Amino acid sequence: YFTVYSREQNLVPPSSASTNAWNAKVNLNSADLPTLQQELNTVAGEQVSNFVMAYRLYGASRQPVSTVTVLANLASGKGSSGGVSGMNSNDYTLVTTEISNKMQQASTGMAKLNKIANIMDLVSKNVDISVGSGKTQKTVTFPSPLKDPMLAKQYLPSLYQGYTTSQDVDFLLTADPVLLAGLPSLQESDLQNIVGTRPSSMVSDDPLYQSPTWLFTEAKLDPNKIRSLERYVTGRSTAYRVRIMGKLDQGGPMGLMEVVVDISGPRPRVVYFRDLSEKARQARDAGADPAKLAGL
Repeated sequence: YFTVYSREQNLVPPSSASTNAWNAKVNLNSADLPTLQQELNTVAGEQVSNFVMAYRLYGASRQPVSTVTVLANLASGKGSSGGVSGMNSNDYTLVTTEISNKMQQASTGMAKLNKIANIMDLVSKNVDISVGSGKTQKTVTFPSPLKDPMLAKQYLPSLYQGYTTSQDVDFLLTADPVLLAGLPSLQESDLQNIVGTRPSSMVSDDPLYQSPTWLFTEAKLDPNKIRSLERYVTGRSTAYRVRIMGKLDQGGPMGLMEVVVDISGPRPRVVYFRDLSEKARQARDAGADPAKLAGL
């Protein structure tokens, strides 16, 4: 389950079989906030886009956020009926106005931008924003819209697929529970949830399982735990190991080759090759089934 031939690259795979174009992921820590906001509006909607802008402009709230309520809502499947959960419409209007003003300051270099360390921070954090002036000035807490389980399922996979928090790992869908147990912060119940909710097939076509976000939306793991192990895991593999055997039904010549192919680029490339034909012949001569050596 470990490989030295591939890595989780900041690339978005081709959108269709007709193109081999791998595009770079968009950096959430980009200094070009207007462009980032426009892209996020399309991918994740206005609420999530505004929250990302608020995070970049004001940073995360210093007040610790309990994830108990978030996980409880996720387990029940309840979502907000409209607006940002835990925030009234008037405060949301004040906050978005303040964000727009702050973005103008940032464009002239008058505002320092904060970095997002991990995409799961967009689930487990709040942002405090001072709005108004004089006697009407107050601090409004902008809770993450992604705490809403409906929005999390809708937008988190897309954020992981197309965005990154850096410039330039175990495969969750197949890794043995013993291997997963070596990851930080996981308890036995977490391992059972992961193994019990991941798809039965080795590779899932469901976009939900193409990133680690299903650990939150399906396995119901605490966002803080996912944040600590996100660097070690991936929901999409770009390296594939195959063994190819050719033989006659009644004995005679036979061949067995092991190949590792890396598809993370415009063209697939063979990164490892081993001829196992001699071992296959020895197994056959000893009365063993060469197909077992090939893993068939």
